Amino acid sequence: MLEQATEILGKSRPRCAESRVKDGEMLRILKALGRGYGSERSTAEYEMGYIFFLRGVFDVAILHFDSSAKHAKGAGDVVGAGISQCLAWHIRFVTGRCGAKGFETILNKVRSQFEIEASTRPDALRWKMNVKAHLFDIAALTSNAAEAERRFHALEEDAWFHANPSNWDNQLRGRCALALGRFAEAVHQFRHFLRTESHQRTRSEQEARVYWELGRALRGLNRKTGAFHVWKKGLKCCADDLGNKLWKMRIRAELDA
Repeated sequence: MLEQATEILGKSRPRCAESRVKDGEMLRILKALGRGYGSERSTAEYEMGYIFFLRGVFDVAILHFDSSAKHAKGAGDVVGAGISQCLAWHIRFVTGRCGAKGFETILNKVRSQFEIEASTRPDALRWKMNVKAHLFDIAALTSNAAEAERRFHALEEDAWFHANPSNWDNQLRGRCALALGRFAEAVHQFRHFLRTESHQRTRSEQEARVYWELGRALRGLNRKTGAFHVWKKGLKCCADDLGNKLWKMRIRAELDA
């Protein structure tokens, strides 16, 4: 049954991003989760956590990621446990359930596990980079300019990051520029990302965050009307179940301010 649940989840995650996961299918997965243990249970719990994260049901997502970490650890998979912990604590941080120090403590703990396993586990090598990205994100979201710049440079020097360039780079460069008050550069990077995304067949997860940040950069240039239009577009264009709920809430707060 767990094998079936994992297969269903593998198909459901991208469909969830397009608002097509049916409640009955979710219930079947949940029932299957109650009958499994070890690495398969960890994987299924992780996928459920990710679906609820995309939907913006954060408390439930955290429960699934925490359970995923527990079952991975029980199966001796320290890398899988660390990945699930990172995601659970990321949600706690961005939703205000924990502070920056609490999240940083978890990241520094799991980073040492990833470093030990990186020579034999490609996912550990990637997550060494992701830890650096999360640490940068903490500095960017807390407007710690000096740390944002330092951590971004550390991320740029990461071997996995350097070897796998993507459109994500523009988001990160925009966030660093925004934290440093380089608003024109931030606008350029965010607009470049959104122009590229407009040609993709499917929308990116958490795209509303880029609209929120682009609006803040425009406001920093005293282009308040432009910021207003960007935020309105973000509310209109970004589906809630693509991880956008939190960032659309932040956009609404900007518009109401």
